[in-house]
Amino acid sequence: MVLCGYILNVDFSDLRKVIVLLGNAANNINQIAKRVNISNNIYKDDIQELQANYNELLETSKTILDRLLKI
Repeated sequence: MVLCGYILNVDFSDLRKVIVLLGNAANNINQIAKRVNISNNIYKDDIQELQANYNELLETSKTILDRLLKI
């Protein structure tokens, strides 16, 4: 503060959301991998769920990056 004159209060709630979404995606991938290893099949619903999780993760990441660029 003395040298630069700036105080930054950073809200990491969005970053926590990204971490939760990454965990969800990893869990889904693990569940699908187990199912494929057991049955040698993958279901369309599983792929769609992964795509939806990925899209949510991507949009949240973009939002965070946009906010960081404004700082």
